[in-house]
Amino acid sequence: MPFQQPLPPKGDAGQTEPALALSSRSENRAGPRWGSGASQERVFHLRRAHSHVYIKPGAAAREDCLAQPHLGSLGSTARRCRHSNPEVPERGSDLPMGPRLLLILMLLQAVWEGALGKSHSLHTRGIIELAGAITCGTGRSPLAYIGYGCYCGLGGRGWPKDKTDWCCHRHDCCYDTAEKEGCNPKVQRYQWACEQNTVRCDNLTDRCEKMVCLCDQEAAKCWGAAPYNPHFIFWPDFLCGQTHPTCHVRYGGPE
Repeated sequence: MPFQQPLPPKGDAGQTEPALALSSRSENRAGPRWGSGASQERVFHLRRAHSHVYIKPGAAAREDCLAQPHLGSLGSTARRCRHSNPEVPERGSDLPMGPRLLLILMLLQAVWEGALGKSHSLHTRGIIELAGAITCGTGRSPLAYIGYGCYCGLGGRGWPKDKTDWCCHRHDCCYDTAEKEGCNPKVQRYQWACEQNTVRCDNLTDRCEKMVCLCDQEAAKCWGAAPYNPHFIFWPDFLCGQTHPTCHVRYGGPE
């Protein structure tokens, strides 16, 4: 017959006490049971401390808090917060279009003034001759004519808006004539002098240099005599229309 361990006598509580004590010690090593409310709260706090992010809504500021376990007690947490102002752009974000455009214009103006130099009256700097002629004839920055009306600046379409815009149209026609003569007015280098707000081209002997300088001279004189209306700065092209004058038409009527 197989060996059978004898059962303890009924009613002898002393024989079952070691088993109960062993079960109690095993439960203590395994940790508290999930059924306890206090135990559930501890586990919840521990999980929240490692994975939860608090976001405090607000119109003026945002507060991001990460809960950290407190070293002093098991059930408490500490909060580490980071404040950020939504009105201040984050690093790497783009600035709004208005301030960015203003910054570009200021940088361009600084470049123009540094390249031209108010103390120099003789210029041999290629394409910026026109910019210097504008400053010489009008006393304004050449940036004041970028995007003015329908013909000042790059391109041109429609009907000129005022006399200043007609000066730009006439200057474009003058450059077109120089190109037809085999010159390249946009990159042509020449020497000129500014005397009493007047562009001087008297000492030029090269045909293309003379032609381009006279175009800039006439335009500077025209801009200096024409009124400047800030209303036409950055005038949109779609308001210029489709009808455009030929180069034989000047401000006030045909030649």
